[in-house]
Amino acid sequence: VRTIIPWMETKRIIRMNTLFAERFWPLVAGILGTVLGIVLYNFNYVLYISSSILSSGITVGAIFAGFDVTHKTLLITLNSNKIKQIENVKSYYNYLIGYMNANLKGALIFVIYSFILLHMIDSNQIFNLKEHWWKPFAFALWLGCGTYMCTAFWRISSIFTVLLKKKSV
Repeated sequence: VRTIIPWMETKRIIRMNTLFAERFWPLVAGILGTVLGIVLYNFNYVLYISSSILSSGITVGAIFAGFDVTHKTLLITLNSNKIKQIENVKSYYNYLIGYMNANLKGALIFVIYSFILLHMIDSNQIFNLKEHWWKPFAFALWLGCGTYMCTAFWRISSIFTVLLKKKSV
């Protein structure tokens, strides 16, 4: 039985843990955003959502979806040496493509969900959370979707920042 982990094995374990965190932190943040929405409602910090907030959510989601398309275009136009470096680590290239798809889907789901909630507002131009038993949960889910969308976008933007700063070999 070895008590000392060889350096390469330790490096591989650290890389796997970092990749695991990178893959799942937007999902964890989205779940925490949903929980935060329920807590905010239970302590009466949020009692309604105005139509302007939902409209802004639609706009921001559409902008994030547009930036995702921009990221895909950047990936295509990157220096061929940088692309070869990414493709050499085949599994990471697949993760990157998956991250971009998750980012786009998250933004589109948030836009569609915001649009649905926007059409449920009352005559006072608000989505009143006290009106029905399910509305606080709808708000919490909306907040969780928005949190997921923002953190997934942050993940992709951070990766592309590193790729663009990296020097070609």
